[in-house]
Amino acid sequence: MMILEINEVFEKLIPKLKEEEFLQLEESIKDEGCRDPIVVWNGTIIDGHNRYSICTLHDIPFNTVERHFNNETEVKEWMYANQLGKRNITPDVASALRGKLYKSRKLSHSSEGKLNHQNEGSKTTAQQVAEETGVSKATVERDAKYDDALCAIEEANEELYTQIYNNEVKLTKAEVTNLGKKDADVIQNVGDRILNKEAGSVKQAYKIIEQEERAEVVAQAPAKEDKSLLLGSAPDMLKTLADNSVDLVLTDPPYGVDYTDTRDSFNPDYLDGKDYALKLLDDTCRELVRVVKPDAHLYFFFAMWNVTETKEIIGKYFDIHPIPLIWAKNNHTLCDFDKRYAPMYEPIWFCSSKGRSLNEKCSRDVLSFDTPRNKVHQAQKPKELLKYLIGNSTIEGETVLDCFAGSGSTLLSAKEMNRKYIGIEFDEDIYKIALEAIL
Repeated sequence: MMILEINEVFEKLIPKLKEEEFLQLEESIKDEGCRDPIVVWNGTIIDGHNRYSICTLHDIPFNTVERHFNNETEVKEWMYANQLGKRNITPDVASALRGKLYKSRKLSHSSEGKLNHQNEGSKTTAQQVAEETGVSKATVERDAKYDDALCAIEEANEELYTQIYNNEVKLTKAEVTNLGKKDADVIQNVGDRILNKEAGSVKQAYKIIEQEERAEVVAQAPAKEDKSLLLGSAPDMLKTLADNSVDLVLTDPPYGVDYTDTRDSFNPDYLDGKDYALKLLDDTCRELVRVVKPDAHLYFFFAMWNVTETKEIIGKYFDIHPIPLIWAKNNHTLCDFDKRYAPMYEPIWFCSSKGRSLNEKCSRDVLSFDTPRNKVHQAQKPKELLKYLIGNSTIEGETVLDCFAGSGSTLLSAKEMNRKYIGIEFDEDIYKIALEAIL
């Protein structure tokens, strides 16, 4: 039996067969013999690694064909083109091979030994490779960037590269390209999460890493003075809080709709004039900028009557999403039913930076939660809704702030979810209700 050399670099360029494909090839060779010759260069296999493995295992004769090249670069370019001509390669592998072929050609055509984009003769290298492989010039250039990313991944996490190239880990080309731009330690970390099956995508791996980093910050945070519920105006009380100390703001400021409630169960003198409410919101946001962490999430309930004004005010200070979330209350608000449609929803402005991910895999912008019964405050929100938002924007141990705490529903929800909480309430009677609720 002829003994051939195996070059690991050359062998890695051949995409690994799936188990069923290898078994089919093995049965075929055992039944019919090795019909296709193994291609070699100076006694080293450059095509037919699987056939050689099967033949040596079962002592089956095989033929070889010698190819002549001047150097390993020429060998690799032949291997790229040869693999591109095979039917069993995936589109992503084809992209990588075209990228490798293009970059190798560019390197060999550059007098300085660097990649360049000058013409060679009447056609660029990208045009030449495009014509040879049946794709566009732009596709070839994109393929080179894709292979650049793969090479960066290979350098940082070789096992991840191998599994991507062999289609054992299924990542999109966009995921691979973006991951390849990250630092080596990030690529290593993300790759380990994917290889260990902790994450099924790069995005999921980022989210896991982010949450672990936040949990570490929580664990290392020094003990702070207890300021769970403060009595006073939001702007004034926010001045007493530490810089960058809040992970989530979940609050329900006055709506500015001149609300009046004549029921004895609520405060009939509820202060809610439009000018007052908008100035209060502006003053509050100005103080919040210092208090919240750079990656904090913020939720502001508001009234549609003031959608433009509230968006403008909040948008001065925070990265506000252009379209509000909708809380579908499944119950209507009181109104003149003879002349108006009964409102059955309330909107919520959501603000976030790019640093903190939502914890849900897919977060809908319509939140259906029933209005709470037996309310002790006219603006009271359901705990189920508050807990959903808290759970989607924080992890255990992080700090939730409600600048307009009302009866304390947000604070109690945070407490029950093992979050730290800070509330501010201006009305002393309501403050006492909230204090009793959280004790």
